[in-house]
Amino acid sequence: MDHHHGTQQHSFGAFTAWRALAALSIVLFHYDVAGFSRPTWFGVSMFFAMSGFLLAWHHAPQMAERSLRRAFVLTHVPRLYFINWLALLLLLPLGALAHARWLLPDALLLQAWLPWHNAAFSGNSVAWFLSALVPCYCAFPLLARAVAAAPWRLCLIAVAAMAALQCALVQWVGGDAAYTFPLSRIQDFALGVVLCRLARTRRTAGKATLWQLLAVAIVTVAMAVSWLWPERLAGYDSVVLWWPPAAAVLMAFSLDGGLPAKLMAHCAPLQWVGAMSMEVYALQCVAPQLWNRVLAPVAAHFGWTAAYSRYALPSVALLLALAWAVRKWITAPLWRKLSMRHD
Repeated sequence: MDHHHGTQQHSFGAFTAWRALAALSIVLFHYDVAGFSRPTWFGVSMFFAMSGFLLAWHHAPQMAERSLRRAFVLTHVPRLYFINWLALLLLLPLGALAHARWLLPDALLLQAWLPWHNAAFSGNSVAWFLSALVPCYCAFPLLARAVAAAPWRLCLIAVAAMAALQCALVQWVGGDAAYTFPLSRIQDFALGVVLCRLARTRRTAGKATLWQLLAVAIVTVAMAVSWLWPERLAGYDSVVLWWPPAAAVLMAFSLDGGLPAKLMAHCAPLQWVGAMSMEVYALQCVAPQLWNRVLAPVAAHFGWTAAYSRYALPSVALLLALAWAVRKWITAPLWRKLSMRHD
């Protein structure tokens, strides 16, 4: 999710657009818009893998110094807690905290470790993502050092081993639990770190357009397979199935050039949404509650009787406005101060 600049410059504008598409697919799925379950599963895997990739690209060279490793954790982990606490604070007056009995684990971002469905999706129900991201950020300094020191062939072997472990986790904890389990998601994150290592060893970025079109085709095929044969995939469709398309997108769209990447990088709406994708994701439970509990009664009073059932579009509009306001006046200034404190 992070997009800071390091010593090796690269805009990664296409990645910002991919984050926007992933975030919007997740939001529309949670707002009960039909047809977004598969894009959502792909989007979640992409978020973790892209986070690992971008962090490794911008920060891996700094992880050799102990002080910088400590600064990285102290800069990045508090962000996850703050955005979660902000969402909980906004949900509280709306009386909309799901399964409030699990509020303490949710506030501590421990819910994804608990083996109960209601616990994983408690409080701010989408915050299991943040809960699973905390150990990823904590492990990143050591993970980045290990991957940077490893030969690229060993990195490929590590990816194969992680895929096998991911399949074992699906069998061990079940497809639904593996979807939120941090030990499962840290492998998505590690995949991104490894892919960054491989991307840095590329000798050429030729035929970028062809590779990017191929990556989009791989994503499309994976979604079609998941849609047509969900019963045969038995839980793998929510986790490990999305590794090949995520890897294809990260490797192809990290190439310099390419018409698809240029189009995505110059698409202002996608760049706008992608830049605040963390806020969009973390606050997506707030917008429909605000609509249904505050604004829909007013709309129904003035004659729009479908205000409650057709909540998706106004909730998306509310969410984007809320995410923009939070990022502009709260999170972005806070992140800058936090980064300056640990520089």
